[in-house]
Amino acid sequence: MKILHTADWHMGDYLGRVDRGEEIIQSLEKIDGYLKTYSVDVMIVAGDLFNYRNRPAQIQSSIGKIKRIFLPFLQSGGTIIAVSGNHDHEIFIQALRDTLDLAIVERGRFHLAPEPESILVDGVQFALMPYPTAHAYLCGKALHYKTVAEKNKAILDGFKAKLAEIQSSLNPQLPKVLVAHIHDIGSSVRVAYRMAEGEEVLMDVSNFVDDWDYVAFGHIHKPQYIRASHVRYSGSVVRLDAGEMEDDKSVVLFEIDPHGLVSEPVLLPIECDPIYRIEIDESDISNLAAICHPSSKALVHYTLNYNSIERNHYQMAKEIENILPRWYGREFVNTNQLNRENMEENLQRIEDIAETVKKYLGSNLINHPRGREILQLVDQLLAEEGI
Repeated sequence: MKILHTADWHMGDYLGRVDRGEEIIQSLEKIDGYLKTYSVDVMIVAGDLFNYRNRPAQIQSSIGKIKRIFLPFLQSGGTIIAVSGNHDHEIFIQALRDTLDLAIVERGRFHLAPEPESILVDGVQFALMPYPTAHAYLCGKALHYKTVAEKNKAILDGFKAKLAEIQSSLNPQLPKVLVAHIHDIGSSVRVAYRMAEGEEVLMDVSNFVDDWDYVAFGHIHKPQYIRASHVRYSGSVVRLDAGEMEDDKSVVLFEIDPHGLVSEPVLLPIECDPIYRIEIDESDISNLAAICHPSSKALVHYTLNYNSIERNHYQMAKEIENILPRWYGREFVNTNQLNRENMEENLQRIEDIAETVKKYLGSNLINHPRGREILQLVDQLLAEEGI
């Protein structure tokens, strides 16, 4: 069985003012091309298909695009297996699951798991573990907690217990694949996409990944393997923010036979639009197309240093937008104002120096017969020096 592992589509996502929809669709079309090229049997989507902030009409549009791209794969006998992630609205995903169960596809199937479960596809067992939430993993007394830390511990315990229950029900003679949307403490990313530190349920996957032929993780957007080459985050399908500007995006292709993993998983690249954070002044505007290449696709956050006496910054911003239509954030720094503030600060510093000199000499010359004369001379010298 040939399996393609992807995750974190975030359909309907925005970066600042920029709609990422078209770029995400291009990545999904690239994935569909890989399904055909490599005669893939099963595609795994390890969570975060959608953006929970989207309105119903936007989600409906996203579903329509998924159908357009991947329905031919399903009709040819392919299977799509997906779990819900933290950016997938749980109630909506459950409703979508019910709808999919009613849908009739000629040969293949789209299996969406909003709750932990296992399924068998052509002799391969898949354990499906959606993002760890209280709704998915807790019930009864376990729902009574007082702090976030207590809640996270209860969810972690519930996740481990459910995974152990599923694992004990599997046939040890058949290959096993774990699909989960979680944050492993061994990953190279400390805080996940749009998550605050402390609200994450962190796990040490080394405790439960050894018995699986392949482990397909979602949630961390940087493609990587964890402790072993068969335990992987596929990463997101586009660079979603500036924290991912250096990431090379990809999906993972691997093959399972009755004895397990056939060979080392292979990364299949996905070309993504670049992200830049730059600081510029007026003299740089004419070179922006070279700085942010290709300028028509580049996602750019810029800081513009300008002099309000010489140029209107809104006028300059229009020039920049003509070159970089996909800017997603900007800041303006008035250097004239900074110069004025620096000048005032320097003047204050000079006044402080003069006062310090006068006070020092005044206290030491208080009984000197020519003290007043010396202080007058000091005033004259300070004035001549501009102090």
